[in-house]
Amino acid sequence: MLSCVPPTSVTPIVLDGASLEVVDSFRYLGSLITETGQGVDEVVSRINHARFAFYPLCAPLWNRRELSLSTKSRVYQAVFRSILLYGGEIWPMRVEDMKRLEVFDNDWLRRILRHRRVN
Repeated sequence: MLSCVPPTSVTPIVLDGASLEVVDSFRYLGSLITETGQGVDEVVSRINHARFAFYPLCAPLWNRRELSLSTKSRVYQAVFRSILLYGGEIWPMRVEDMKRLEVFDNDWLRRILRHRRVN
């Protein structure tokens, strides 16, 4: 059970004689639901999922010069953006969350293109 009310004022729910546990967050259909209802935790979680999927493909895909940028771009769009944005339609987005997603996306595209950021 997830509650936005302080736990001391929550009436326990009993199901078949067992009281349900009050939790701060849980996963439902792959998305992180928190007691605050903010999307920050889900954005961080999706970024981490995409990051962990990206690294194993560095040597076999991203670092190979014989593969065209078009092929790399299609793989990036199909795999990483779908992992990154999975469930994004229901996230309560803030400007900071959008910026965080854009920064992550741009950083990885730069890595694929082997383009250095100029200060």
